[in-house]
Amino acid sequence: FGLDYVSPQRVNQFGDVLGSSGVQPLSASIVMRLFIERDGTVSDYVLEHENGPMVHRHRGRARRAISRMEFRPGFVKGRPHAMHYVEIY
Repeated sequence: FGLDYVSPQRVNQFGDVLGSSGVQPLSASIVMRLFIERDGTVSDYVLEHENGPMVHRHRGRARRAISRMEFRPGFVKGRPHAMHYVEIY
């Protein structure tokens, strides 16, 4: 954040993306790397698990949540720019 830069901001789909049976705290981390376009849409994503491939159950929940996410785009010097957005669960 700053005068010349604002990162993408999620405007919906808050809460536990993985559902109530998600990853237990301190037992694992799931990383969602999203590519946010200039219009705020998610054009691509990568799901990672700290211990290798994600469990299929978590991958499906994360994909469904990502498909419903909406963002305000990131801005550089007042103009929208495509950017990466990362969340860790």
